[in-house]
Amino acid sequence: MQYFSAKTIQLMTLCSMGLLLTACAARQTNYRFSREQEPFCNQTKQFKHRQTPPIKYFFDDHSSRILFFRRNDRNYLIRQLSRYNMEFIQYRDIMTVIVPVDQYFEIDSSKLDERQYAGLNNLVSLIYLSPCTTVHVAAFADNVGTREYNNKLTQAQSEAMLTYFWANGIPADNLNAQGFGTRFAIGDNNTTRGSAYNRRIEVQWTMHPDESIKNIDLSMK
Repeated sequence: MQYFSAKTIQLMTLCSMGLLLTACAARQTNYRFSREQEPFCNQTKQFKHRQTPPIKYFFDDHSSRILFFRRNDRNYLIRQLSRYNMEFIQYRDIMTVIVPVDQYFEIDSSKLDERQYAGLNNLVSLIYLSPCTTVHVAAFADNVGTREYNNKLTQAQSEAMLTYFWANGIPADNLNAQGFGTRFAIGDNNTTRGSAYNRRIEVQWTMHPDESIKNIDLSMK
């Protein structure tokens, strides 16, 4: 039987641990690169075998962040939209968020108000929960100004919102923007409140089939 001194055994143990850590790091690196090569829609997974709400995670292609969401986080994000004066509407599997132009854009401009980015980040996080869906961004105006001016303004506003989504990780191939000018008014332009309601951005997308949001509690908590 061969005997080793205490120092020799300690050195052998440290070497073994170093090799193990190196192998784990290499495996983790290979996994990370293999995940980054997958399409956006394939970077979402569910763990259905757990008793707790399933965790959904994916890689943010623009900043290499790993974002985690639980099913219950959808309720939280929808409540946050209300706190930032955005209106959430669901009709079957179609989700629509109405963004007030007066609050989120500078006056009579297509430039987003930087002070409102926190609210828009909640909207981006909600869209993240439905990967592979096409996000439609539509901008509308009131009847003040010429038709040509309002068409150009709303088109620029919709593209500004689209650019913000893209800059925060939503793939450009999944985004579509269009300005409708004074068409499709939902308020009375003869009143201050009605014309303000017509100046809006509507963001619409289809709910992910694995993410049913029936019986959502929209109460403020």
